[in-house]
Amino acid sequence: MARKYTARVRTQLRQAQRVERNNKLSAAEGLYREILQENPEVAEAWVGLGNVTKDSAEKEMAYRKCLEIDPDNNVARRALGMEPVATKAEPPPKAEPASEPATVDTKTSKAAVTPNKVKESRTTSAGAAAVAATQSTAPTSDKQPPAVQTKQPEAAETTQKTTRPEKFEVVSPNQATADVATVDADTVDEILFCKNHADRETTLRCYRCNEPICMSCAKRTSVGYLCPQCVYEAEEKFFSATKLDYIIGGAIALVLSGIAAWFASILGFWVIFVAAAVGTLIGTATFYAVGRRRGRYLPQTVAAMVVIGVAPAILGSLVFSLGSFSAVWLIVYVVLATSSAYYRMRY
Repeated sequence: MARKYTARVRTQLRQAQRVERNNKLSAAEGLYREILQENPEVAEAWVGLGNVTKDSAEKEMAYRKCLEIDPDNNVARRALGMEPVATKAEPPPKAEPASEPATVDTKTSKAAVTPNKVKESRTTSAGAAAVAATQSTAPTSDKQPPAVQTKQPEAAETTQKTTRPEKFEVVSPNQATADVATVDADTVDEILFCKNHADRETTLRCYRCNEPICMSCAKRTSVGYLCPQCVYEAEEKFFSATKLDYIIGGAIALVLSGIAAWFASILGFWVIFVAAAVGTLIGTATFYAVGRRRGRYLPQTVAAMVVIGVAPAILGSLVFSLGSFSAVWLIVYVVLATSSAYYRMRY
């Protein structure tokens, strides 16, 4: 039984089913659960959850929930070992009721039927009148009542109108027998505009918030496209550092960098071989000092403190004439150590 859902639910179902077909069961399970959390009456989502979940008890529960909503769902019935419901075949094409008045009762009249057969028509009122006028002027038998012929097009038109309740019919006014063009109102595409760029048309939606986004904003993931706002919210779950962690991490990086800078000024050329290791050591010590918590801007903070810690040594080598060549090696050291500490904190 076909059910009508909102555009958001239809989009979510298509995404979940596409992920399921790609054999990404964990991601598909998450999408089905998200649909059911908002719309527990979606039978297809219960079937999908039963297909992808690994818990046998939850499988059975999901299929039974589906049957409570849609008792004729054969996927759920087969999964529970029940007999599938026979699919209701489309009824064979029957003669339109409009053709019934054309038959003449042999008990009341033995005259031959007029050679002008009644044709099934999808015409407007103007076309119906034209057909009626043509048949009324055709030669007929003396025993055949003219009322039967003149009322046939009206019966055909009435029947035709009652058999198409959910379609819009568009008929050419110049052709009485023109084909009917049907337009399904549910299939009309909606014009969407990116939520971040109002002047850009798009057909893409964020699979999490279902908002329209353009390709410039879309971030591709394993289960679909995300908008920048949803990416930011998802990343926030991994960043648990507090303001105190920023203070502690910055202070430790600053002290360790200042100590390492003093040794770097002594090593001179050999600093090239140890600078990266020293930067990694500073990053590791800071990472454990903040309880291995991660922050969005904590790597930048540590890198900045490493540069500030080396700055006095560079200025001292220039001001107190310790040799400008020594300042060059300190600059080499700060570049290597800063990049190493940054990437250690980030990854």
